[in-house]
Amino acid sequence: MGAHERGGEPSPPVLPFSASQPMRHRTSQRSRLSSFAVFTLIALIPGAITAQETARRWQGGLAVGAGVPSGRFADRTSTGLTGSGFAEWRPTGGRLAVRAEGTYASLDVRDATLRRFRADEGSAVIAAGTLNLVIGAGGRGRVRPYLLGGIGVYRRSLTLDRVGVAALPVELVDEFGEFVGLAARDVVVESPFRTYHQTRAGLNAGAGVAVPLGRGLQGYVEARFHDVFTERARTGLTPLLVGLRF
Repeated sequence: MGAHERGGEPSPPVLPFSASQPMRHRTSQRSRLSSFAVFTLIALIPGAITAQETARRWQGGLAVGAGVPSGRFADRTSTGLTGSGFAEWRPTGGRLAVRAEGTYASLDVRDATLRRFRADEGSAVIAAGTLNLVIGAGGRGRVRPYLLGGIGVYRRSLTLDRVGVAALPVELVDEFGEFVGLAARDVVVESPFRTYHQTRAGLNAGAGVAVPLGRGLQGYVEARFHDVFTERARTGLTPLLVGLRF
């Protein structure tokens, strides 16, 4: 007799798989999916951080303000309008940056200089391209002070004008629009009679304060002294600027 007949009742058949195995299989699948999601998220986080750091490493800015001459240059010119624009790169995304900048300043010529050259009007222009090192603007505080300085190439121009009266011919017509002759009409004419140009190297140094405005924008104020190695006497200029970093 078989072993299942000894007790008078047949023994239940032996199943090859346990009834709990399907549930264990589904649990294992969920565990693998969760692990895959976690590993994917971990892999994506460094990429997102790197993209954010790259975006923070580059900044631009535009500013306007007053250009205040100094030294011998201030004896010949007076305060005028100044504008600048820059691109700034932070190699490590920290507090150290390299800035390439262009500056343009337009100043008036003083009356004493005009009388000396027997001119009626005049203007002075300084156009500069500089490469600067910036320290400190990458902090996280509400107010972010920084220092900057560097070297550059400066183009200084001085133009003196004489204002005169010129007689220009004017056509005369009658009430029917018919030409009847020519007449002379006096017209005020500005004529540049002296222009001076110099292109020289120079240094600059200064400080500023940046304030976050939200949405990646910062307002800033900045003062910097430019010392240009022009002939006979150096040219000094201090722009006082208010601008926006983006």
